[in-house]
Amino acid sequence: MDDFLRVYFAGDLFNHKDLVGNLLLAEAIGEKSDGRFQCVLPQNMEQTTGRSIDIRNQDLLEVMRAELLLLNFDGTELDSGTVVEFI
Repeated sequence: MDDFLRVYFAGDLFNHKDLVGNLLLAEAIGEKSDGRFQCVLPQNMEQTTGRSIDIRNQDLLEVMRAELLLLNFDGTELDSGTVVEFI
């Protein structure tokens, strides 16, 4: 059994603020929890193809592997990809 919980961290990936903010928050969660929570960021996952369906399937597989989900709904518009991962 792992000594940590995998946290799938879903959120916007469309600009510098989103990408850096996701990374900084994920790192802070890991540090503050003494490594108990380890965030998986979709922005850091290697994509073997550019096809949208393959990217979606890989993201959903990671959602199923995670023990926890963190869904960052920041802003006036909800990101459709994050909504799908939530459902």
